[in-house]
Amino acid sequence: MINVVIDTNVLVATLLTPQGDHAKVLMTVLRNPMAFNLVVSSQIMDEYRDVCGRSVITLRGLKQEADALIALVESVAEEIVPKAIPELVYPDEKDKPFLEAAVYTSGILVSNNTKDYPFAGVRILKAGEFLSFTESKGLGFHLCKAGCQTEKIPFEIALDTGVSMRDAMAASERIWKNSVETGTDEMTPEEIDAEIATSRAERKMHGTTV
Repeated sequence: MINVVIDTNVLVATLLTPQGDHAKVLMTVLRNPMAFNLVVSSQIMDEYRDVCGRSVITLRGLKQEADALIALVESVAEEIVPKAIPELVYPDEKDKPFLEAAVYTSGILVSNNTKDYPFAGVRILKAGEFLSFTESKGLGFHLCKAGCQTEKIPFEIALDTGVSMRDAMAASERIWKNSVETGTDEMTPEEIDAEIATSRAERKMHGTTV
């Protein structure tokens, strides 16, 4: 199993661009629990919450989505207590918990800012590099083809279908309501597409930008 540490900038990029490589990194890890182990520490979780509560997220109306994403990460990740590496000098002290977690678990650190981390004998990859690595191991990202769980959060829907985050968030709410009404926890991709189309039509009828 490969331990993976995700830098905060990857989570932020996932929220801002849910069809991008950063979202694919996250879903590659989350959808392959037998191959990948997402690792966090209490300091990492604090950093996630702090940054995802800032204006870059809140002013875009993504706070609810950010909270859901952090809750998802917290529910599946292994929380560790890494050892400090006092001899290393960091350009930004807030990067310390991420490298310490990667070193402690001999894991891979995925970050936009790979140059910010001093070398400590671990692999530090950008999103595209991580996807290439996983593809070479036969563990690459694949879109959801079978029945899709209704508990999918919006960025997963956006990633699987290619729609905007606004469409995905509206569809997610409709899908959840449908699951409550029908008592089923699965929907096919076609059913999800239908919910997205309905959400778009309702917003257009009420004069909301599509």
